[in-house]
Amino acid sequence: MIVTAATNAPALGYPPIQKLIPPLNPADGMDVESAGEGENIGMNETNNQTQSQDMLSAEVISDLRSLDDREFISDLLETFLRDAQARLHAMSEALDSSDLEQFGRLAHTMKGSSGSIGAQKLFLLAREAMDTARDHDLAKSRELTRQIAEVLEPNTQAVRRALID
Repeated sequence: MIVTAATNAPALGYPPIQKLIPPLNPADGMDVESAGEGENIGMNETNNQTQSQDMLSAEVISDLRSLDDREFISDLLETFLRDAQARLHAMSEALDSSDLEQFGRLAHTMKGSSGSIGAQKLFLLAREAMDTARDHDLAKSRELTRQIAEVLEPNTQAVRRALID
């Protein structure tokens, strides 16, 4: 199972995620709402503004806004999205070879980079993915990888809207 995210970032040769995995179905046992140890991080909100706010770390967004450099922030977000897509692909490959140690390292990196741009939803999912790797839970790691793939673009776009648009 190769998982990638569809993005507006420069193409890296990965197919769009919609062609690789089906959308999440809460009946499958895990949903994005459970990603943060019971924290509601707003994936199912009908109000887009609320949804965007729940996807973000207010503190990090505030710190990035204080930079007051739209070009730098735009470049930072493009680089993040491109790197996250490649990392997601590598996470999927690690799972395909049942290498939970490598998967855990990649999830750790995803957690750090997500946190540094204020992508709270990705941060929480990556943190949980690290835990599942440590617990040697391959099935849950696969499910979290699918969830990360589904929220990668929307969470990054929420950061972009908060900082640039």
